[in-house]
Formats: sequence, structure tokens, C-alpha cells
Amino acid sequence: MLDLMERTIQKMKVQSIVITMDANAKSTLWNSDTTDEKGKLIEEFALANNLYIMNKSDQPPTFTSASGTSNIDLTMTKGDADESVRLFNKILKACCDNAILKRRQCDHRGPWWNSELEKLRKEVNANKKQLSRAWMLNLTEQKETYGNTYKTSRNKYVKELRNAKKRTWQNFVTKEGKIKTPKA
Repeated sequence: MLDLMERTIQKMKVQSIVITMDANAKSTLWNSDTTDEKGKLIEEFALANNLYIMNKSDQPPTFTSASGTSNIDLTMTKGDADESVRLFNKILKACCDNAILKRRQCDHRGPWWNSELEKLRKEVNANKKQLSRAWMLNLTEQKETYGNTYKTSRNKYVKELRNAKKRTWQNFVTKEGKIKTPKA
């Protein structure tokens, strides 16, 4: 695959280019702990084609799972990187806009919904996201703490949601009980 990319770059005689790849390769050049065989091949490819590796040490890992993290994806540029990246982002955004289905805005909230429920739901979602990150990054100490925080906020939200539905129903029944229905 690298041979094909190299021939294409040479044939096109481009002044600037952006290459992003799911390389599944490790190299200290793109902030992995070690360099594997695939990493060495890509290092040689980058050097032979005057490519600059854009991955920075202060960026988060490009791959995260329950078993750990690593930097196995990379971005390389040649020439005017700023212009290349700007053009790449513009093209990528246009492709995504055309290809990705948009979510319909659907309001499933009933007459019981209020600003307090909205606030509690946002809190639950934030706590759930924090817990999920702790699990993904295998942060053992934080898992229990974040788990308890998430459960507490979820229980509070569910309780308030039930109470709001109950109050709305009671108001409805009381209001309907006062309306006289015509007899047939």
C-alpha cells in the first residue's frame, strides 16, 4: 500500500498533500512508546517523500480501549500544511454533510417536562460520560467514585421525573373532574 501511495505522490507531482491513515503502526515519531515493523516502514516512507508527521505529543492517544491506549493513527503533510489541512477539513466536512444522516429534532417531552428535569438530565448525562471515560481509560480509583456519583444523580432524576408525571396526572384528573360531561 505504501508503494502505491509513493507512486501516486510522485506521479501527481503535488506541492502539498495531507495523508491521514489508520496505520495500526507504532513509532516514537508519532508518540508511541515503541517502534514496530510497520512503524519503521512508514517512517521510511515519510522520509523518502518529505512528509511531516502532524501528530503532537500533547494530543490525546489516537486509539483507546479497555485494554489501553496507543498512537496508531497518524496525519502527514507535505508543503503548505496550513492550506492543505484547511482544504482537507473543507472537503471532509462537505463529504460528511452529504453522507451522514441528520438526526431529526424530536421532542419527546410531555406536559410534565420542566427546567429542573432538564438540568437534572444534563447532570446525569455528564456523570455518565465521566464514568464511561473512567472505564475506557481503566482508571480504577475513579470508577467507583464516578459510578456512585452517576447512580445518585440518575436516581434523583428518575425520582423527580416520576413526581413531575404524577403531579401532572393529578392536575389533569382534578381539572377533568370539574368539567361536566353531557349525558347521552
